[in-house]
Amino acid sequence: MLELLENRQLLAITLTFEGLQDLEPIANYYNGGMGGNGSGPGPNYGVTFSGNALALTDADSGGSGNFGGEPSSPNTAFFLTGGGALTMNVPAGFERGFSFYYSAVNLPGSIQVYDGVGGTGNVLATLVLPVTPFNGAPDPNGVYSPLVPLTVEFAGTAKSVDFGGTANQIGFDNITLGPLIEIQDYRQQKTDFVKVATLISEAGVLNADGTPTAKFNKLDNDRFFIVIDDKSIGTPQIVVDQIEIQSIGRDGATVLDSLPKLRLNRQADGRFASQPLILVQDALDDAFGGNEGTENDVTIQAEAGGKLKIKYKDPTGTLTEKEIPVSKPADVKKIVLNVTYLTGIGFTEAGVRSMIADASRLFSPVDTFLEIKAVTGVADPGGLADLDEFPTTNPLRMTAEERQLLAINRDNAAKVVNVYFVKSLSAGSSAEAFPSGAFKDPADVPFTGSVVISGISNYKSVSHELLHILFDSGGHSTDRRRLIYTSLVPADGPLGKRILRSEGTTIVGSGFAQPKQAAGAMELASTWRPVATTSRAGAAAPLFAAAASRRTVGMGAIPPGFWETWPAEAGVRRKPAFAPRRIATLA
Repeated sequence: MLELLENRQLLAITLTFEGLQDLEPIANYYNGGMGGNGSGPGPNYGVTFSGNALALTDADSGGSGNFGGEPSSPNTAFFLTGGGALTMNVPAGFERGFSFYYSAVNLPGSIQVYDGVGGTGNVLATLVLPVTPFNGAPDPNGVYSPLVPLTVEFAGTAKSVDFGGTANQIGFDNITLGPLIEIQDYRQQKTDFVKVATLISEAGVLNADGTPTAKFNKLDNDRFFIVIDDKSIGTPQIVVDQIEIQSIGRDGATVLDSLPKLRLNRQADGRFASQPLILVQDALDDAFGGNEGTENDVTIQAEAGGKLKIKYKDPTGTLTEKEIPVSKPADVKKIVLNVTYLTGIGFTEAGVRSMIADASRLFSPVDTFLEIKAVTGVADPGGLADLDEFPTTNPLRMTAEERQLLAINRDNAAKVVNVYFVKSLSAGSSAEAFPSGAFKDPADVPFTGSVVISGISNYKSVSHELLHILFDSGGHSTDRRRLIYTSLVPADGPLGKRILRSEGTTIVGSGFAQPKQAAGAMELASTWRPVATTSRAGAAAPLFAAAASRRTVGMGAIPPGFWETWPAEAGVRRKPAFAPRRIATLA
């Protein structure tokens, strides 16, 4: 049995709310006592809950809950009465922070951390919990799905936490006190995001042939560290199979890469830290670090707009998870492509999409990705498969065939790059670009912002030509390591694939870069830290007025005839609820 120690050094505990009945008050269950309906006795963690805090069982397990994707099944915690929050009390106190999962699909929630019991004393941390995605987990039923993880950090010793929101509109699960997972940047300072490494911006990272130096992971400024604060560990190292890292793609589901093992060493402050780790853009870069599948692997494939999921299991079996975005969410940009390929010459839609997906990864180090708006196959109208390409004279002029091709299936929307695939180019080029800064003739201007890719190209050619559009220039580099190098380089080697950090600034500032739009996704750093400390005495004031809770349906199934009794208020959004028994009392 785990207990809070008198010196406030907390061993890991996770409150899963399992063992309690549906709609049972949590009460003293985690203080070695009983739940409000007699369940227990529970574990003696020294934790109690306010009288309005209830356990709720998933409807899929016979309960009242309209939720899914909970980290531990089938129970969560929520509240129906008592103002705008349920309160967790830890009289012995706990330090540094805690983690939890929550779902709030209609209205935001809140967290307030106090140094006194019952929501009294100094406020150590305050934050708003954004509205979360819904119906997003592979759960049979439940609108409030999935529950998403969050970590809160603070200075001082906390004795209570208000988990707030609108009654019956927010649920919580797996509240973990104890080990904290922290991500540090190359300066070994806390960070709320990590980046895919450029592997070229810093001196000494890459050799002239594009291969990494022996210390590349200790030199690149995009390196990062994983730090675990677990005071229950007395050994110099954390056992390697206790931690796992998964790299998740932009879609929020695809696992791009994983590290099943990792070695963390004890630091002077008592915490455990990994060696410098590097996020890379593809399998070739991933192989640079070697040691695949071992605790000494330092590279992880990732993409801008994705996330890392870190799982740590302490010696008692308690699981702590943390998610951190790959690239600062507000900085992620996309380049939208309208793609046309000539049919009957070897290209297929699947092949075109695969090439562009490979090309997109090259932009990850500068917080950018390629998004396909449409892929269309069209028949050659006559003679365009072997395209007559423009001569390198000044001023530059498109050929008649180029203008004819670039008019086919063209998307003239702003900020869309038109990409065409043909069999060959007359002068033997692998690809060509038409930036507006280079083609000024009035007959050519309507067709600028386009690229043409031939059958001898590879994914690097696609990215290279797109750079010309984004830079609005036909200029090249003589550095063979860079993506904007003068010549076509093999697809299976380390040359011709790097973008400088400064070039990323130019890309983001181009007329084609657009903010990432993630419908239904919650842009939220997985760790929140307070900016300033405030104080106040007395109990926490409700965060949402009672009248507001009456205007939104709570978290649960809608009983028969409910809509017929709902007040006819124009413009009121009818929202799903967390538990049906509350719905019957609304209105």
